[in-house]
Formats: sequence, C-alpha cells, structure tokens
Amino acid sequence: MQAVACLYERRSLGIGARAFAFLLIADGFCLLIGFFTPASSLVGALSTLGMALSWLPLPAWNMFQFGPAAIEMIAMCAATGLLGPGALSLDARLFGWREITIPPVSRDPKS
Repeated sequence: MQAVACLYERRSLGIGARAFAFLLIADGFCLLIGFFTPASSLVGALSTLGMALSWLPLPAWNMFQFGPAAIEMIAMCAATGLLGPGALSLDARLFGWREITIPPVSRDPKS
C-alpha cells in the first residue's frame, strides 16, 4: 500500500523511487500468491525497516513512521518467512510440501 501511495502522488519521482515502488508491488503480489515466500518476506521486512528508519521524506504519507506499525509489519514478514507458504500457495504446488518429522524421544527413567 505504501508503494501504491508513492506512485499515486506522482510528485517528481525519480527512476529509482519508481523502480523501488514497482519492486514492492511485485513483492506484495508474490506474498499474496505464495511465490518465493522466504525471499519475498525478507524483501518486505527490509523495505519496511528502511522506510521506518529513513530520515529522508517519502513522496507520500509514510504509514511506517508510527513505530508499532513498523514493528508489527517486520514481525509479520519474519513469521511468514520462517513458517513458509501455506498449503494453497504457488510454492507448495511448484516445490511440494515440506514435511517435518520429529523423532520420538526415549524416556529412560535412569537419566
């Protein structure tokens, strides 16, 4: 949403700012459909961190100037990256599901 707000303003955006905005829109779309989820969530977390800590004014209203909103967005991106895509994601269709097997622990009463 931040990238769409920056593109909507259209106040003398440079080529770098436009490219970054389109990168963020593509990143949001990849997260939405579950394509390259760990990499997409990393890009989302780093861009949110960059916008939250930036002293340079953004072309549009910065929704991540409020500290808890930025922390929440970074936490959601980290959780999505660590948990991985869902069952109906494009990653699950292309690469298969990851199965985690936890071996049984032997409970020895002497230890």
